[in-house]
Amino acid sequence: MKNCQKCKVPLEGWRFKLAHALFGIMPSTKEPDCCNKCEAKDVPQAPAPSEQSGDAGAAN
Repeated sequence: MKNCQKCKVPLEGWRFKLAHALFGIMPSTKEPDCCNKCEAKDVPQAPAPSEQSGDAGAAN
């Protein structure tokens, strides 16, 4: 039985069908040994825009 190498969720069989129906888990399109949830976690996120510090929000 094939499992995700990172989180060990099943990627074949009846347990996979259950996980897919309940949580939307399926094999990754980029890494065949990982699930789509672990693939999404590995994607680097763009840094959040930093707020500019200025006088616009300063209290008097």
